Amino acid sequence: MNNLNKTKEELFKELEELQQKHNSLKDSYKKDIAERDRTLDLLRKDREKYRFLFEGSNDGIILVDDKLRILDANTAYTRITGTPKEDVIGKSAINLAKKHLNIKQLPKVLSILKEAILKTPVNTFELLINDKIIEISPENFNREQRVGILRDVTEIKKAENNLREREEEYRAIFEGVNDGIIRVDKTLEILNINSAFVGITGLAKESVLGKSVFDLARKLVNLKQLPQILKYINNIITNKPVKPYKLNFQDKILEISAKRQNNGEIIGVIRDITWCKRVDQALKESEKRYKTMYLDAPLPYQSLDKNGVFIDVNNVWLNILGYEKAEVIGKHFGDFMPFESAELVKTRLPKFKKEGRISNAEFEMVKKNGSIINVKFDGKVGFDENGNFKQTHCIFEDITERKNAEEALKDSENLLRATEKLTKVGGWRLDVEKQDMYWTDEAYRIHEIDPTEIKPGSAKHIE
Repeated sequence: MNNLNKTKEELFKELEELQQKHNSLKDSYKKDIAERDRTLDLLRKDREKYRFLFEGSNDGIILVDDKLRILDANTAYTRITGTPKEDVIGKSAINLAKKHLNIKQLPKVLSILKEAILKTPVNTFELLINDKIIEISPENFNREQRVGILRDVTEIKKAENNLREREEEYRAIFEGVNDGIIRVDKTLEILNINSAFVGITGLAKESVLGKSVFDLARKLVNLKQLPQILKYINNIITNKPVKPYKLNFQDKILEISAKRQNNGEIIGVIRDITWCKRVDQALKESEKRYKTMYLDAPLPYQSLDKNGVFIDVNNVWLNILGYEKAEVIGKHFGDFMPFESAELVKTRLPKFKKEGRISNAEFEMVKKNGSIINVKFDGKVGFDENGNFKQTHCIFEDITERKNAEEALKDSENLLRATEKLTKVGGWRLDVEKQDMYWTDEAYRIHEIDPTEIKPGSAKHIE
């Protein structure tokens, strides 16, 4: 219709429609602009996030194109490899590998790079770079790019090696000890036993592993002992203190010790103490025989502790000195001596304990009636199973009469020398069989001979 033939109302209506279309187009344009700005903002944030992740990562990251040309590398890459990023960006990954890797590693890496060009999936692999163990994980980034993630696993590998060594040491100890060892989890299922456990109990490993510790208890103990061993196990489970438990198994005496670990597992140790018990019994019987022997022995016997205090004395000792046993036990050795001998004990006892024996040690002792006797001690030190001092074992001989005889002889000799000197008469003694002659001091003076020039008993005395 020609606009000239349109009415005024028709023209206004058409104009209004045009205005609405214009406004609609204007609103649509504004929406497109806002959407574009929103998209650009998201893209910018994504780039910032990518850059933050790229540069903030502790792992080294390199980006390569489909020709294996390095497009980018982060700061961690430089720290891990020791190569500045400026020296690698734009370079070929193949040339970089040839420059930094040794001959042994190169074929493997070149093969991996070839697979990367073909976009073949590549597994994580390890390389030695500058004395560091580097774990490399290649990933497809997009159609044209691949990303390589480098992680320094040197310390992790050291820790793994240390752990492996500790495990080997543990295994060696576990299998090398003479005691049986059993490992039980928190549900009381048996996880492992060592060879010694098999040897001690005679139970095959296969018949024990995976079974309950209660099943094992039923195999090891008789019906009488079963309630006690079940109570023992319950105390371990509830973390109550337990002492080693002894049980009779077949013809053996076994000692069981166990402790719950922090992780809930229980470690048990089983030891065959049959031999120890037999030795202990033999020692007790020997001690009993020995005690009977020394109590009735004809020689006086005494035993002291490390401080010199009496532990025991026999009847002969009491008879000679006149004391009752209750008056002696618990008293110090020096309490039964004059001062001079008591002082000697202070120096001789430490030496005795150190050397382990004493011989011909002379002392004076005071009897209950106050008289003094001369005694000569011989003895040895008794040690415990760890080699530590336990007690002394000594016997003594009453040498009072011999000492008196020696003093009397000495007095006679002194009197003879004085008499010879006064009367100027020398004396001599001849051993007819050996033809040895001995002179008195006066004889040397009469003959004007120095006694030191002639050996006693020499034939020169006869000449």
